[in-house]
Amino acid sequence: MAQIKVKNFGPIRGGLMEGDGWMEVAKVTVFIGNQGSGKSTIAKLISTFSWLEKAIVKGEVSKDGYSIADFKARLDYQNIADYLIDKNGIYSEIEYKGEALHFHLSKNKIEINLLDKGVFDSPKIMYVPSDRNIISAVDNIRTLTGLPRTLYTFADEFFKAVDKVEKKSLLPINNVAFEYDSFTQKSYIKEEDYKLKLSSASSGFQALVPLYIVSSYLSKLVREVQGERDLNFFLNSDYFSLNERMKLEKELNEAIKKEIFSSEINDKVNINEVLVRNILNSSLVERLDKVQSKILKKYIYSYFFNIVEEPEQNLYPTSQRKIVNSLVEFVNDLPKNKLVLTTHSPYLINYLILAVKAQQVARLFKEGDEKLQQVFEIVPVKSLLSEEDVIVYELSEKDGSISRLETYQGMPSDENWLNKELEEFNDLFMDLLEIENKNRHA
Repeated sequence: MAQIKVKNFGPIRGGLMEGDGWMEVAKVTVFIGNQGSGKSTIAKLISTFSWLEKAIVKGEVSKDGYSIADFKARLDYQNIADYLIDKNGIYSEIEYKGEALHFHLSKNKIEINLLDKGVFDSPKIMYVPSDRNIISAVDNIRTLTGLPRTLYTFADEFFKAVDKVEKKSLLPINNVAFEYDSFTQKSYIKEEDYKLKLSSASSGFQALVPLYIVSSYLSKLVREVQGERDLNFFLNSDYFSLNERMKLEKELNEAIKKEIFSSEINDKVNINEVLVRNILNSSLVERLDKVQSKILKKYIYSYFFNIVEEPEQNLYPTSQRKIVNSLVEFVNDLPKNKLVLTTHSPYLINYLILAVKAQQVARLFKEGDEKLQQVFEIVPVKSLLSEEDVIVYELSEKDGSISRLETYQGMPSDENWLNKELEEFNDLFMDLLEIENKNRHA
């Protein structure tokens, strides 16, 4: 399980106040708090370090000589480079432990050390920004300039996804379907008696569609290639970009030459000619298969890491429940999939609690029991969560601290800032009723 520790970075000052300050990135990790408390900041740091770890393992970035300036450039991609603190003897302190690497940023320096954790599983990382509705509201976001770079990246994934969706892809709310016309390059939502351009749809659909379509597409993409080791499949599909295919072919050719000719590598030798000449014995074939599998593993995504800002955006509470169930279904697709959420919605937390409770209740019954089906009518079977799968962190804008929400009977506690706001509403409403009653009896 990845871990992150943050102090003195933007709005985050003291960081996690309990234990030694390490926050665990669980299967489902949620950050709640007021505006400006640092929810998105933590999510962006997790995304940045996850991407950087993958890039270093794949050889796209060298850890040797990696400087604070290089890291600032990555932070700038997420618009958080200015959050680094270096004044009056106070420095940003950030650590991240992934599967293969340990990053430590302190006193304006960054160190990267290897962790002895065996084989690295490469994630497909998707950062879903809160301003994603722009993709729906504008017919072609690529014509706009000056937008956050994360939004352009997400838009690219959206356009890849819409080319792959079925003619009629059902959305998780209101029995509405999504359609994409590849000829006009326009997106639509369709119900039984109407069809509407996505750019003319409600703000809820404009925020929901990109999130759902991209998450569904990437979840399916990663799941379907598990166990696939046919090189031709990857070289002849659009699973990899052109640059990735070229890099993969180059790395494979160099590795094969090295395996065949040991240190006597002759760049003029054509590998295909060597193969045709049938000089390979069974032992060498076996070694070449292992070389190919090892290299492919660096390129093939082992799991989907979905990082979503405010999935509840512009959605009615019942719609929030359905998108939460969908996101949990996607994270349940593969054992190592991860989901990070930032939210202002008390409903979202309560729906996650519901998913955990449903799992607990489902364990009481055997398959085929009528009561089990009743449980699944409340929470779909693919959206159940185990107690250990969910961690909720609460951030304070007052002192920049972070606390991990306690659990009650294995479920995240409802004693949190979001629910307290609901309680305050009830208290204020009761105060008004009391004033009204006093006036009536005056």
